[in-house]
Amino acid sequence: MTCGRREVCSSVTTDDDNEDQTEVDPRVGVAWEPMRGQWLRAAYQREIGLPSPLNGTLAPVATVGLGISDLLLLGNGVTVDDVQARWDSEWLPGLYSFVQFEHQDIDELAVTFPFSLGGIGINGGEAQDLALGINAWLLERFGVFANYSHTWSENTSGGVSDGLDLPLLAEDGFDIGVTWVHPRQIRVSVAGSYTGERWGDAANTIKLEEFFTVNASINWQPVRKHWSFTLAALNLFDEDFDLAPGIPAPGTAVAFTTELRF
Repeated sequence: MTCGRREVCSSVTTDDDNEDQTEVDPRVGVAWEPMRGQWLRAAYQREIGLPSPLNGTLAPVATVGLGISDLLLLGNGVTVDDVQARWDSEWLPGLYSFVQFEHQDIDELAVTFPFSLGGIGINGGEAQDLALGINAWLLERFGVFANYSHTWSENTSGGVSDGLDLPLLAEDGFDIGVTWVHPRQIRVSVAGSYTGERWGDAANTIKLEEFFTVNASINWQPVRKHWSFTLAALNLFDEDFDLAPGIPAPGTAVAFTTELRF
């Protein structure tokens, strides 16, 4: 979906897999360039968790370029109402910044534990995220970037955990890195990521420690970018931390992905 300098975009999709109930996930957005080098975007979107990956889309769905952030590893059957506003700026040639605010209302929250069959079920919750970042191109082929985010969350289930923070959602996080680009559509990146402390349970009695990881990747996009090949090395220095209570991170890992664009 593409919008011009002043345009409103909208769409509505339905999920009819359940014979007894039809779900509707509306999406509406607006984009505006009030002056040269300044872009404002806002969107409302509803995301409905489907029971199978085959019932979803092959690529993330975005409205005016704003996709719903995966603030939590959400399970099937979850409904997320998402509101976003973003301001992008180009201050000088090659110098960019952004500020973005996102609010999510989540029904039937099912937080799944990575690399595990376990998880946490919560009737409802909400989260707000404020992010800002800057990136710049240096010496034609090098780029540097840094961004920071702060997240507030609240359990709205109405039970004994009502009003507490949502589990597995860190309040603070930042990323910093450098990218090298070659004219033959080759991109090499090295980045460090910090994740702050977060609660490991709905009762907010188990606190998971903060951690910092370094990742590296190389991407090649031949044939007019119809193909994309990425080789990534994750957690290069084998940082020891827990993804969830009793579930340690896998350590240093290597991943290869390929993508075909039609």
